[in-house]
Amino acid sequence: MKKSNLFKSKSILLTIAISLLMFFIYGCNQKTSVNEVDEEQKAKEEKMIELTYTCLDIWSSGNLSLVNEVYSQEMIRHWVGGDEIVGIDAYIEEIKKFKTAFPDMHFEVNNLFVRGEKVYYELIMYATHTGVFGDVPPTGKKVIWDILEIDRIVDGKIVEEWGYSDKLDLMTQLGCTIVPPEVSDK
Repeated sequence: MKKSNLFKSKSILLTIAISLLMFFIYGCNQKTSVNEVDEEQKAKEEKMIELTYTCLDIWSSGNLSLVNEVYSQEMIRHWVGGDEIVGIDAYIEEIKKFKTAFPDMHFEVNNLFVRGEKVYYELIMYATHTGVFGDVPPTGKKVIWDILEIDRIVDGKIVEEWGYSDKLDLMTQLGCTIVPPEVSDK
């Protein structure tokens, strides 16, 4: 009877030991998998951030030869309170308009982060207004324009952008004024 109990105790201890060993081995393998996923995700996010900086370089330098490397042919640009730009050709024209109006534009990037397939960032554009911008003739004024951007990236290309900015502030810096409508006394 004592031998039987001892055998059962050893069996239970052996079962517990094997279970712990399997748990430890599985846990170590699982940790490696998580680390591999983390490294893959980190590399993907770094490429997305690099793509965003290349986009800003296109705008700053006017180097349109990089556009096809960065943007999808069917890309869409949403300007809150402005026009929607659809397709890479229309987007190139938008870059040209800005480069004509603000040929020395350059950007400072702040608060950049990646979530899923989107890059979110705040940027400040510094530029001198030396060309026509919309209906505004060149003023020679230096401007600082705050912009919030979201870039959606799929298969290594920007497919969609959202731009949020205070265009009224930019236009005020250019010397534009708002004329309130006349109110009749009727």
